[in-house]
Amino acid sequence: MTGRISEIHDTNQEMLQALSRKMAECQELQITNNSLQHQLGELQAKHESLQADHETAKDKIATSSTCTDIPPLRSQCLLIGSSIVSGPKEFVPDEVEVQCFPGANIKRIQGVVDKLSENKTKYGKVILQVGTIDCISNKDPEDIGRQFKDLIVKAKTISESKITISSILPRSDGQVPGSFINEVNDVLSDLAKSEDLEFMDHSSNFCYKDGSVVENLLRDGLHLSDMGSKRYLDNIGLPVIEKDNDKPYKLVVPKAVQKKQQKKDKGKTSNKVPGANRNTGSTDSNNEVGRKKVTPKGTDQNKHPSTQKRCNKCAETGHKTKDCRHTIKVTCHSCNELGHKNKFCEFF
Repeated sequence: MTGRISEIHDTNQEMLQALSRKMAECQELQITNNSLQHQLGELQAKHESLQADHETAKDKIATSSTCTDIPPLRSQCLLIGSSIVSGPKEFVPDEVEVQCFPGANIKRIQGVVDKLSENKTKYGKVILQVGTIDCISNKDPEDIGRQFKDLIVKAKTISESKITISSILPRSDGQVPGSFINEVNDVLSDLAKSEDLEFMDHSSNFCYKDGSVVENLLRDGLHLSDMGSKRYLDNIGLPVIEKDNDKPYKLVVPKAVQKKQQKKDKGKTSNKVPGANRNTGSTDSNNEVGRKKVTPKGTDQNKHPSTQKRCNKCAETGHKTKDCRHTIKVTCHSCNELGHKNKFCEFF
């Protein structure tokens, strides 16, 4: 009997201890509950305050006739960069704004873009052409890529929709090895992919298959010639405004090529008309007269071939440049110039 009472007593003590622990847990839960209720009250007060601010803002927008905080587009497209864009600047239409900063590196262009952002300036599209100077002063392609990434962050604040990274153009002045420029362009290409941007690679349009630079696209080994400027704009998808549309198309031939052509043409008569009858020994004037008799007056065929209006891409007559079947300017196999076929080489 005594043993049974002892067991009941021990059981009672264990239950009391368990009850004590549960009561302590309940007290802790009560404290936690009180704290959560306090936080909930604060959040509800903040929510009510934000909701009131939201309703106030809606009322202001509803009563305002125009929203002055949204700046209008300054231009449809901004082409910004170093002196490389000075040539293309002469051939773009009014809806394209070109900002040229000779000798500018990436950081300087970033400063310009930063000021545009502070002024709330907006463009439909932004094209970045910079990095040529950085390839001379900075020999680390990855570091150039990091600086370009900072520039992109700023450029996104002034672009409404699209940003294009234009690759660093090849150069033939010997200041920077072509292999290093390719390394930097690879870094910029990867950066464009990671940022979901457009990357425009110009290497295939400015270099031959062996990697050598097409000389007549550069006027001094670095800056774009008129021909190079037009090819550049074609490549980045911008319209080209031709100079002196009413004059016969004529290529700007480098002096070295001119001397080579002069030696090739030495001994030829300057007023010789192609198509003269070489077998009969008749004079050029006779052939010219004979040709005029069978050709209606007022047509381009009555003109000397060098003064006829020609297509700016292939130098053929009979169609306009915009209707040419060639998407880019053809290359002459005689002089390696752009804009005419081999059979028209002597007129350029």
